[in-house]
Amino acid sequence: MSAFVFVIVLLAAVLHAGWNALVKGDGDKSAAMTAVVLGQTIAGALLLFWVPVPEWHSWPWLLGGVILHQGYQIFLVAAYRLGDLTQVYPIARGVSPLLVALGSGAILGVSFAPVQWLAIVVIAAGIASVSLARRVNGIFQGKAVLMALITGCFIASYSIVDGMGARLAGTSLGFYAWLSVLN
Repeated sequence: MSAFVFVIVLLAAVLHAGWNALVKGDGDKSAAMTAVVLGQTIAGALLLFWVPVPEWHSWPWLLGGVILHQGYQIFLVAAYRLGDLTQVYPIARGVSPLLVALGSGAILGVSFAPVQWLAIVVIAAGIASVSLARRVNGIFQGKAVLMALITGCFIASYSIVDGMGARLAGTSLGFYAWLSVLN
């Protein structure tokens, strides 16, 4: 992985964690989520001037991605209303790579090397430990865990759908820009 890609991935992680903390910390979580989405919409709208329009055969994927992103936003807000950031965020974000790997194998026929499966199992164990640790100290929030798991399912689903759509679009930035505007 190049240093540039590493920095971009790290920046994305910091941004995700930061806006999740903002949504969780705000008294009106729906308004906070709306503000985050509006910021994304503005960024996407500005990109529209410089990127090509996605190929038309990618638009069903684009619209599917919009629906999945909205489901993600609804369930994330619900999870944060019910539970603590330190439980909801790791479960929602942590379960999604596991589900993407399983979905990619089952739906797309992707195969993984044993070391990759080991990494997937380690991720799954880390997620389970977050929930189990909450049982020990008595702050287990079952409904929040359920909402976080559903949120993770939406994240995994939109990750696969967006990935397929961006490949078909012929322009990943164009796909992102339209996804952001339509969301």
